Amino acid sequence: SNAPPAMASEEEKDKLPAHDVHQATYGPQGSTQFARLHVPASSEVSLLPTMILIHGGYWKNEYSVDNAKLETLPAALVERGYAVIMVEYRRRDHAGGGWPGSCLDMLEAMRLVDALRDAEVDGWRRIDTTRLVLLGHSAGGHGVLVAAHRAALGECPLLPTLTVAVAPVADLVAGFERRLGSEGDAVARFLGRPYDDVTRDLYHSASPAHSCLPLATPTIIVTGTEDAAVPPDLTRAFAARAAAAAEAIAGAPAPHYFEIDGANHFTLLDAIHPHWDILIAQIELTLAALAAPEPPPTAS
Repeated sequence: SNAPPAMASEEEKDKLPAHDVHQATYGPQGSTQFARLHVPASSEVSLLPTMILIHGGYWKNEYSVDNAKLETLPAALVERGYAVIMVEYRRRDHAGGGWPGSCLDMLEAMRLVDALRDAEVDGWRRIDTTRLVLLGHSAGGHGVLVAAHRAALGECPLLPTLTVAVAPVADLVAGFERRLGSEGDAVARFLGRPYDDVTRDLYHSASPAHSCLPLATPTIIVTGTEDAAVPPDLTRAFAARAAAAAEAIAGAPAPHYFEIDGANHFTLLDAIHPHWDILIAQIELTLAALAAPEPPPTAS
């Protein structure tokens, strides 16, 4: 079943350490354009590995940072020693939302985060830009692929060390053809129009599978074998396409793709579920490998 996971009970929440929350808006629609920082409650100023989280929900207004199934992660990640930033963005039926507004909001949020870090404001000063993970789920997985691509082109000073696309809606043409979303129209509603000969260029420009390859940053692409919301074969096909694009360009980072057996669309990002343990372990292994100095060339 792809039922939402059981969230942490109140008793379990009470056991989590206290942490500070700072919220800042990056656009005039403050209720839909903000970044919310979670950091350990302390007077420390040491830098922390940082995770920016972009939620999914097929771009529907009803899904937000508070109910799109990432809610267990901030406290759990703070407990692991991270600074965590939840990004809210305009969804498809907000004025200016949809494509490209939703994704432009994500970039604007990242610019704000960088400015607050640069100005050493409150807990924002603790963000470590050399250990920056940009993680997106579902529609948010689409968003992080676009945001990392555009950041690498210079549109944002904050470049992810590692991008993590969890069950991303990465191929919008396939997403339209497979009728993704509970009403089958999620992609068409996001782009404002169905896919046809007239809208082909629009779809390709908005689709990471068509416009963001090879991937510009080290990237993890992951799905669960039981995902019913974004079928695993779509993620598998995107990962294969991304790997082929990386192989064709010297120096392009090869994406790391894996599937978590038995995971559905939500268990991967439920902090009290073993599937999350597998994912965070892989993220931390990859971050450590990226931080390690290159081994000296062996004498031939």
